[in-house]
Amino acid sequence: AGTGKSSLPAWYAAKLGRPFFRVSFDRSTEPEDLIGGMEPDGKGGMHWRDGVLAQAIRQAGAVILLDEPTFARPTALAMLQTLLDGGRHLLARATGERIDCAPGVMFVCADNTSGTGDETGQYSGTSGMNRAFLDRMAARVFVGYMERAKEKAVLAARAGLPEPVASLLVGFASRTRSAARNGDMAHALGFRR
Repeated sequence: AGTGKSSLPAWYAAKLGRPFFRVSFDRSTEPEDLIGGMEPDGKGGMHWRDGVLAQAIRQAGAVILLDEPTFARPTALAMLQTLLDGGRHLLARATGERIDCAPGVMFVCADNTSGTGDETGQYSGTSGMNRAFLDRMAARVFVGYMERAKEKAVLAARAGLPEPVASLLVGFASRTRSAARNGDMAHALGFRR
């Protein structure tokens, strides 16, 4: 946690001038939240409203972050399998529309548990993900903490801190990370904290 997993795809999209969408998950996430659904049009009828994911995949070159999917219920994720494999589409059941991915759409999945859920209590509320979903990820990248010198420079610049203060904070954070690795501490300090 706090290593920049969610910031990395946003930075990548900004660097390349591509649209960026963040799709966050929780236990209340429904397929309709992602795909969309029918809603009143204000004139006594109904019309289709794209969900966040349908809206995102219609954008050519979009970078779509699927953020913390282990918080979602498995049924909310199952509908993503066709989207993430060779099919690259969603099906709007209410209208029968097939919503294809625009050219160049890229999916990035960021999760603190690598999709396996957590039994330690550090990431309470997460669940292991279906192997079929995990197999649709083309590559896995571990995002670790920055080197101390780089973290110190980024912290000083971002927070407007004098270098000696940033150095003390990064030194303390590094000690918590060592303690967490050794099992002497439950949570290490990440850059965000």
